[in-house]
Amino acid sequence: MIATSEIKISCFVDEEQDTQALQAVHRAFGLSDNQPVVVPELIVIGKH
Repeated sequence: MIATSEIKISCFVDEEQDTQALQAVHRAFGLSDNQPVVVPELIVIGKH
């Protein structure tokens, strides 16, 4: 039997550490494949 499911992960990190955090998640889940990490521009509406 093969079972699959979607896993969604959310977290908050300081903007200065966004690339490092993304790289850490990619390494942890084996997603790095030696591809460069591209961080998209985010639009922040208001600060909470």
